[in-house]
Amino acid sequence: MELSSKYSHISKILIALGELLLLWAVIIARVFSFNRFVGNEHDVLPFARQFFDRSWLPNDWYLNLTVGYRQVFNYIQGFLIDWLGFLDGAYIGRLLVYLILAIAFFIFFRTIGLRFFLGIIVVYLFLENQSLIAGEWIAGGADPKTVAYAFGLIAFASFFREKYLIGFALAGAALSFHVLIGIYSLFSVVMATILTQGPIKEKIILLIRKSWPFLITGIFGIIAIFQQLLPQAGIDANKAWQIYVEFRVPHHVLPSAWQGIEWIFILIIASFLFLIVFFVFRKNALKFISAYALACITLFIFGLVLFFLDQTSLLRFYWFRYPDVMVPFLSLVVIALLINGIADLNLSDYPRIPPKIHWVQWMLRYGLPVLFAIFAILLLAESRTYLQGKYQRGLNRKSTKTQVALEWINENTPEEAVFLVDPLMNEFYTYAQRARFVSFSHPPQSAPELLEWFDRLTLINGNQKPDIPPAKGKMQESFANLDADLIEQIANEHGVNYYLGRSGTELPFRLVYQDDTFALYRLDRMSD
Repeated sequence: MELSSKYSHISKILIALGELLLLWAVIIARVFSFNRFVGNEHDVLPFARQFFDRSWLPNDWYLNLTVGYRQVFNYIQGFLIDWLGFLDGAYIGRLLVYLILAIAFFIFFRTIGLRFFLGIIVVYLFLENQSLIAGEWIAGGADPKTVAYAFGLIAFASFFREKYLIGFALAGAALSFHVLIGIYSLFSVVMATILTQGPIKEKIILLIRKSWPFLITGIFGIIAIFQQLLPQAGIDANKAWQIYVEFRVPHHVLPSAWQGIEWIFILIIASFLFLIVFFVFRKNALKFISAYALACITLFIFGLVLFFLDQTSLLRFYWFRYPDVMVPFLSLVVIALLINGIADLNLSDYPRIPPKIHWVQWMLRYGLPVLFAIFAILLLAESRTYLQGKYQRGLNRKSTKTQVALEWINENTPEEAVFLVDPLMNEFYTYAQRARFVSFSHPPQSAPELLEWFDRLTLINGNQKPDIPPAKGKMQESFANLDADLIEQIANEHGVNYYLGRSGTELPFRLVYQDDTFALYRLDRMSD
């Protein structure tokens, strides 16, 4: 009997491990890319490298600014880049964060009692289109916010099981990987707990008593929040955040920048779905998930209210970010759980149910899992071929003209040099690996530094303030047509050593590299 029990235990472990690996494989098959860099990697990877090795680009203005959280991610990812290089370090980083996300999905689905094959289908469908409208995503590269979302899902599972100490510890970890995701996931799970698990007053008191682990695991995020909220003397903070919202990230935070109105109908339908489920079902996973989703939607509505009240600077807190991914994800989860519930019914208790419903239930219990197993095998086989093909294309891909120029810079210029380059050239850090004067894609996180960032962009825009919202093509054209006097002024005032402009321009600086696209000038020695 003991031997049988032991083998049963081992078989359960092996099944769980197999399910976890299959989830990981599905995530990889859906979103892994052998392209150079994806998502926010042009930002987070150089920052992680500099965090791990302070001697790398020590004179870069942006990379040496302080970010008060994501230290754990920066150290691990920075180590990978320092060891393997940017591209291979990014590949390994993606695999690791996708594994953490797979673990989170696995725990989440097991906790709410969702059949594994339905959970896989939810993940597969969700990863096809992760955003409602505001351009957010959960899985999209080696990024700390993927880890934050993973911790948020596991925190959900802990709160649902009333393991509040563990839940708060996980919520704090999410906060330290990404402040806003940590805050909004904590708000949503606490609201769901209060609304579904016992008398409200008693539950609030209990949650306050159990919340102390959050202060420990979330310490990095908490410090960042206090730094963000401290008053800034001598600057126009409201102006700084308006620049950030309207100039840098309008596609994420300004409803006026969104295209189409389909999202309104989807949000309304999803809200009714969650409301119906919340009021129809008693204490179970469906009710808890619906309460959680309604809390997310509250954040979305609050953001809309701020927008209509013209509180632009407050939109910097990305009120749409968390609901933007959670509404579509949890809608799929609720539908899957409803299907799951049909399969779980004991139809002998319902003699009036027609026989065709029995057939539907048989298909849900036995037929669909078999079909899913066949589909999963075919998917993995196809994904292997697909990923292998992408990898080979990546190996055989010829370097672009931009890559060639940046790699020349990496190999032939001093490591301590500072460059004036196109503000829209995202890949400069990862290929040239040199300090730069300013980049549109790399905005700071504090009001004083945002104003400095905008002033720098103004300088390289011909000393004219860029259009708001940004006209990126116009910015690039202005940079390419900078006059020699302004370039020299920037070089003298900010210690810039090189200017990477367009080929064919004639400037009174020493030309050190030229191809049919780019011309690189050294600025600290004027040509005769």
